[in-house]
Amino acid sequence: MNVTSQVDGKTIFYNSELVSSANNVWRYKITPVESKFKVNLKLRDDPITNKYRGTVYETWLNDVARFFEKVITGPIPEIEITVAFDTGMDNIWGQGGPGDIALNEGEFDVSKLPEIVDDLIITDHHMFPFKSSCKFNADVHKHNEKIDSFYYLAIHEFMHAFGFGALWNGEHIILMKVPRSILTDWMLPDVMKGLPGDLVRLPYLLNNIKAFSDFFNGSIAGTLLGLIDPMIVEFGKMLKYLLNYNLHGRINYIGNHTSTSYPRYTGQNGLQQYRLDVQQNATHIQIYPTITNGNRVENKPLPETGGTELVHWDKTTGIIDKFGRNLNDEIMGSTIEEGVGKLNCWMGTWTLGSLADIGWTVDYTLLNWPLSRFKSV
Repeated sequence: MNVTSQVDGKTIFYNSELVSSANNVWRYKITPVESKFKVNLKLRDDPITNKYRGTVYETWLNDVARFFEKVITGPIPEIEITVAFDTGMDNIWGQGGPGDIALNEGEFDVSKLPEIVDDLIITDHHMFPFKSSCKFNADVHKHNEKIDSFYYLAIHEFMHAFGFGALWNGEHIILMKVPRSILTDWMLPDVMKGLPGDLVRLPYLLNNIKAFSDFFNGSIAGTLLGLIDPMIVEFGKMLKYLLNYNLHGRINYIGNHTSTSYPRYTGQNGLQQYRLDVQQNATHIQIYPTITNGNRVENKPLPETGGTELVHWDKTTGIIDKFGRNLNDEIMGSTIEEGVGKLNCWMGTWTLGSLADIGWTVDYTLLNWPLSRFKSV
């Protein structure tokens, strides 16, 4: 049973627990949903973004912030999210990610990690942001027009700001291709020998960070390669940043399948919730694959994927959850990118569970309510 009340114009949400049902009298224990977690929302101070202050868009952004304050409860006390509106974004309606990447350079990918590493909480097995950003297309959502679907788009981009997709680590994530003509087996540290083709996959990087860093930043071969290929130089810079934070172990490891054309999410919390609400015997959640000219392609490096591939749930026409909802309308499915008119989006528990897989503490209970219930206007 879902219970809410209005106090001083604000909606208060309650958890309900059945305590007795004797003599056809049903008694519930009602407790308010409380969280000490805070989303510190900031609108960027610039001429375009300032037009949105005091509009329904700022109201919806605050609604989204309050929603995440309820479903995320820790482990840190707050996250700062800076939001901007901008023109010239072409067909991109919104973008989000850790640090200020979304404000300056577009969708975040792991290859840009050195630029935002100071905005991350990093432990032996998790990596999540305490400072993030989102940017929205001012040509699509004009400040003097009201497009209700923006509310759902904002939830979607805030998920990326919390690290969904942006900070995933799996066998399907390829950082770069290294031409074998300049990088031969005798130059490779032992941990890289035997890798398929000419690919450098993220898990190998994070699991063997010391060996990689020593090779690219200390050896004669690494120095020579840096002079030959600027890409190697950037790779070396990233390794230095990671080494400074003593990363080791399987950081945010969510996928053990090597295919980029059929990537699979196997993170513990997300998959457990998916089994409860969608498919009891599921071995994975399908991630949106790498596609070129409408066809699935293999071994596509992350920097070439364009911000949709490998960082969203796949289009899953025909799959229905136990509540009768089509997964095509799930808030982090790739289909939300295809129409600003979507008003029936919902969030699956596995999506929230994926945040737990990268280190956040979450509360699933409020997902019993439709997302529209947290929208004040």
